Amino acid sequence: MARKIFYIIAILALGSLAIGCSAQSPKIPMQISPAELTEQESQIVRLIQNDNNMIFDYTVDPDVKSISTACYKLDENGKWVVHNGEGSMPINSTSGRMAFSFGRLADGYRVAVQESDNTTANENETMEKIDTQGMSFATSFASTENIEYEKEIPLAIQVFTSKNEISSCGVEFYNKPEEYKNRGYEDVYVLTIKFSKKALK
Repeated sequence: MARKIFYIIAILALGSLAIGCSAQSPKIPMQISPAELTEQESQIVRLIQNDNNMIFDYTVDPDVKSISTACYKLDENGKWVVHNGEGSMPINSTSGRMAFSFGRLADGYRVAVQESDNTTANENETMEKIDTQGMSFATSFASTENIEYEKEIPLAIQVFTSKNEISSCGVEFYNKPEEYKNRGYEDVYVLTIKFSKKALK
């Protein structure tokens, strides 16, 4: 009888162990969003910032090994074409902070990634200078965005026009670029980021 009870307890224990193993641990929500800065941090940013400077916090799962950024220009057919080549950087932590800095996206941008005490930076410049003399321009930044592997996320849109007015037009139209053309912008640029499971070689 005692042996039967032992076997029953052992089976129940193994069953609960199997259930525990099969239950998936909660996944880290993968997101990138504008950083919530302290007043002191905000003052430092204002002191050193370029024309456009945006800081984002990100959270990813351990499978993410790298990021890549790129700048695209909207062509005459309403399609995004690469303007600045991709820049890639390794990701070694499940959370961190990124800073993007640029004057005019047409000329290039800088990205810096901070993970714990480690900071790396990358500058991307274009050889093709765009004449925007006398044109008005406006820049819009993304709010909180969900991260999916290998999917480009628009972080900043910059539009140029020779008109006196610029109507609001943000990153929400990245997948409907015809909206920018419908508003009569002569030049439109987008800065994107992509999170990848691929480690850099």
